Amino acid sequence: MARFITDRKAADLHKKRLGVLRPMVQLAQEVLAVVGTADPSEADAAIALSFRQCTEFADAVELLSSHGVSAPAASMARSCLETGAQTVFLARDPHPIRVAAYHLAPLMAELPALRKRQNESSLDPDDLRELRDLSRGVAQLLAERCGTAAERSAYEQLLKHGSRPTWYSVQGGPDNIHRMLSQLGLGVLSVFYTDLNSTVHGSPKHAFTAMEAAGTWLPPLRSPSGFAYQPILIAVTALQIATSETVLHFASRLPRCAQLFVRFVPHHRRRSAQAGFKLFESPLDEAGGTASS
Repeated sequence: MARFITDRKAADLHKKRLGVLRPMVQLAQEVLAVVGTADPSEADAAIALSFRQCTEFADAVELLSSHGVSAPAASMARSCLETGAQTVFLARDPHPIRVAAYHLAPLMAELPALRKRQNESSLDPDDLRELRDLSRGVAQLLAERCGTAAERSAYEQLLKHGSRPTWYSVQGGPDNIHRMLSQLGLGVLSVFYTDLNSTVHGSPKHAFTAMEAAGTWLPPLRSPSGFAYQPILIAVTALQIATSETVLHFASRLPRCAQLFVRFVPHHRRRSAQAGFKLFESPLDEAGGTASS
């Protein structure tokens, strides 16, 4: 009986935590729907695309966590944190060269990989022709994206980073996610990011945590022992901050975004308190006050 009560309590608390994340994902989707009706600038598009990625990763955390699948949820939480930080970085300073780098970096990373594959001896003629066609297409698209002075400057700066260019490092920006978080005043989240890396790289840490929670060396999948707290907390935090900054960016031109956000805030505070989420309320509170003023 005691075991059953413990699991039931864990499940109830887990439900409350998900009850914080799920409405946040819904709000983010509503904001994205409003943003999608506008004619975007290059900066608008970069911020919205990054915010959409963050939202999608948060949605994945919610979906996986709702079934007690903790390790993959932790992997998605890491990506949610990274894309959330990138959204904030873009929204706070959408410099034309930084925005151009955001759009160019994926193409610049893809082209060398395609060209490298063409040198593989195991390729048959059809595959080789397809790779060459893809390379030409990406090269043409890259050339078309380098028409402005900002785009050319971004391209030249990204070239210095080799085959894996980091878009946010241009214009003297940080060269890794930890320095970005520190620059944004979110350095405390670096600890969580580092911890989540263990899951991405195959560490058994989360499996050991599940074993301890279940009281057995090999707990079943999708059990209460998989009701992990950290992935949900990270997803809530990342999406909360990313939503705040995205709304602030679009609020003056798209007041509907601010209206949705301000209406959401008091309910979010109540749900967060019920779930024990208290550490990271301030970014949302501050942005909510600004949006409503």
